[in-house]
Amino acid sequence: MNYKKEIISSGSLMTHASKYNELIFKKISKFIKGKTIEFGAGTGNFSEMISKKVPELLIVDEKPKSIEFLNLRLNHLKNIKIHKSNLKDLEIYNCDTIVLLNVLEHIENDEDAIKKLMSFLNKDGYLIIQVPAFSYLFSDYDHMVGHFKRYEKKDIKKICTNLNLNLKELYYFNPIGAIGWWYNYCHKKKTEKDNKEKNETINQLKIYDKYIVPVINILDTKYNPFGISLFAFIKK
Repeated sequence: MNYKKEIISSGSLMTHASKYNELIFKKISKFIKGKTIEFGAGTGNFSEMISKKVPELLIVDEKPKSIEFLNLRLNHLKNIKIHKSNLKDLEIYNCDTIVLLNVLEHIENDEDAIKKLMSFLNKDGYLIIQVPAFSYLFSDYDHMVGHFKRYEKKDIKKICTNLNLNLKELYYFNPIGAIGWWYNYCHKKKTEKDNKEKNETINQLKIYDKYIVPVINILDTKYNPFGISLFAFIKK
């Protein structure tokens, strides 16, 4: 199996946005250290970047297709282990970092999920979370791919208050992307179900990655009033 072809056919469109993925990693990398778990890695767009920063990376995903992709894509990296499990059955302790990129929105009881993940961390470890932002951007596409919600700052703050967690940073990311999302998925109501829509999105992503991402890299700030994503960094 050619994992690159399989990833594209599986609908992982962000494979076509390498500069954007690198920018996201730049946002989170300063919090990544030590033994690290990447939960819900999907097709592994961030896994290799994370592995270069840590001595040991454990990737956890529950989907057999994702496990197959990840094994093919990352088998040359000796400090990566791949484990098939869901969060309910996962029992792993003594890690320093947990990375949760665009995963929490797929979990209905998000507060319990965060509570369990925090229990895996060593003292001074970090849980790094990226989630889709703003409820008014929730679309048919969100529903189709299994999102229970899109998040605003108050949602994460409430969870952290309820669990008495140390929320170190919380900010919106990429307002330009939020405008593009609204146009494609709220206004045009795209769902990526047919190849025409999917190819159109891939072409948009390639242009976006080449011309817009460098602008985002310069202009994006932790004080954005809104964005396509919300980042949270929680310290144990």
